[in-house]
Amino acid sequence: MFTHTQLMPTGENKVPVVWSEEAKAWMVLDYETCVEVLKDHETFSSNNSLIGGPYMPHHKVFPSVFLLDEPRHKEVRSLVGKAFHHKTINQKWRGRIDEVTEELMNKVKGKDEIDIVSSLSGPLPVTIISEIIGVQEEPELKKWSDKFADALGNLDLLEPLYKIEDIRERTTQYFGSLPPEIGMFFMGQVQDRRKKPREDLISKLTQVEEHGQKLSDWEIAVFCGTLFFAGNETTTNLITTGIRALTEEKGVLEKVYQNPTKIDNLVEEALRWDGPVQGLYRRAKKDLSLGGQQIRERDALVVLYAAANRDPEKYSCPHKFNIDRDNKDHIAFGKGIHYCMGATLGKEEARSMFQSVVENVASMELSQEPLWSPAPCFRGPRKYQVNVKWRDVA
Repeated sequence: MFTHTQLMPTGENKVPVVWSEEAKAWMVLDYETCVEVLKDHETFSSNNSLIGGPYMPHHKVFPSVFLLDEPRHKEVRSLVGKAFHHKTINQKWRGRIDEVTEELMNKVKGKDEIDIVSSLSGPLPVTIISEIIGVQEEPELKKWSDKFADALGNLDLLEPLYKIEDIRERTTQYFGSLPPEIGMFFMGQVQDRRKKPREDLISKLTQVEEHGQKLSDWEIAVFCGTLFFAGNETTTNLITTGIRALTEEKGVLEKVYQNPTKIDNLVEEALRWDGPVQGLYRRAKKDLSLGGQQIRERDALVVLYAAANRDPEKYSCPHKFNIDRDNKDHIAFGKGIHYCMGATLGKEEARSMFQSVVENVASMELSQEPLWSPAPCFRGPRKYQVNVKWRDVA
């Protein structure tokens, strides 16, 4: 559903906002209108915007920083930000990211055929986010994360649930046993750190305080669960997308090899060209006009990042992967108060892996068709198998 193919007509026929009966939501398609919605948190709510659909009058607020409005969003983000700052990522984690990247590359170097996802783009973010949070690389966590991603935004699952007003019942029907399983796992981790603090994010979150505000155990558990999900699912897709470009887009790999300063461009263009998050929900707080449409209070909207990032009125030849494009104003990480907290980490991991691939790989070609994730909100293959020619195998 949420794909970059849903681009709006241009010129006089431009329609930036359209109603989707299938999604029971307004689809926001062009760059300008998407940015307007994302930046206007006074008009468009993020509260419980994970699923969308008809408004539920007794909808209990889910305490994730990603799904909160002001003022609680600012309070929680301020507390979390003290322990999860971009300077910390650059100073503390850059070396470790490069170290894990090298370990993964050494395991596959010299092999004629590899699966990019299981060998490179998947293990790197899972390892790093697990270490940052302070949990072992639990196999169940990754399985939970993949199932959660596959369900999120699945309209076949959503349709029967629109008449269920109780949030707990709707969530259980939608995601099955995943939320309580993930929640109880991280609740156990939080309670353990209360007794025995360590040098990890969970411990820091149990200790942070600002203006007398602290995080509850449940808020910490929800944040860490959401962070694990976002910190591996989206970055895996970002890394795989960049490697797809190096594989399938003629001349890109050699161009970056000849000019390593283009690595950052590769990261940004991969985010714009086929970003890991295709679209997320908001809900109108009042009646308004948007993109020539009359939006009613409590209507759901889907802000289609992928369509905005291929808006031909914003980017020339938007479907083309252009390593020389000036593209740092894409909205792959959102805009406004909910700009992705993990953007620095995701870019750093992508930079490290792209650099390693470019330095070690002479060429790649698909050995079989990619196996794509069914997740409508997220974009990336579960399997991306390639034949590899290496630059130098010692």
